[in-house]
Amino acid sequence: MAGISLVNGEGMTIANGLRENVEHIGVQDRDYFNYHRVPANGGLFISRPLQSRISGKWMFTISRRLTNADGSLKLLLVAGLPVDYFDTFYRSLGNGRDTRLMLLRGDGQVLVESPALQPQQTRNIYGDPVFASYLVRSAGSFQRAANTDDGLDRIVGYAGSRDHPLIAVAWLSRSEVLSPWRKRLAESAWVGVVSTALLLALIALLRRQLNVLLDAKPTSRKKTNRWPWLRRYLKPACSPLPYSLLMASSCASTRHSRTSRVTPTTK
Repeated sequence: MAGISLVNGEGMTIANGLRENVEHIGVQDRDYFNYHRVPANGGLFISRPLQSRISGKWMFTISRRLTNADGSLKLLLVAGLPVDYFDTFYRSLGNGRDTRLMLLRGDGQVLVESPALQPQQTRNIYGDPVFASYLVRSAGSFQRAANTDDGLDRIVGYAGSRDHPLIAVAWLSRSEVLSPWRKRLAESAWVGVVSTALLLALIALLRRQLNVLLDAKPTSRKKTNRWPWLRRYLKPACSPLPYSLLMASSCASTRHSRTSRVTPTTK
């Protein structure tokens, strides 16, 4: 906070939290004083940005009036909020290089803009399309084509306060918003290319091995048919023995003839 001041009904500062001897500083030309001079305006008022006559800093003020018994202005309680505090806070959020953040009053008056304009300016953007959207819906977003301000396509998001005439607006660069998605898409594309290349290499290797096996099969057949006479000689030796020869061998080993039968003995 840039300081708290007390202002009398004539628009002269009678006390300030930053320094003493401020009785000679008048605020009759300030918009918050002119607002509160009207008896019906007893609520909270947010001023447009101004340069303090006490500290020299740029700020906007929040003020409230105290009323005499007859309804006239008795005192103003004025609290100043420095613009550079909000700019520093917005920068600490780590936004993109082309991101612009704004805090607006309900009539389109820019209170805070980050990055801050140099030199400091006071401007009103009531005619901007963001206000047309705000009047229809208190919060939302839309895309905006490049304009003459910066030449960038932007995605604009905004949200208004229900209790106070304040609107927060974020102007995001479309390319910065889509940059992470494009990066992930490029990484996925490279993974797909590498996977496809490996698969094609594997298919080529398998095809090569299959061709080697197909070329080697006729050669193995030739090697098998190289000694046909040896196969004819070994074929009878490898064939099964005749049944009669097997029975004769069995009878000889048990000392019985082929026609002998075993007769059981009776006791």
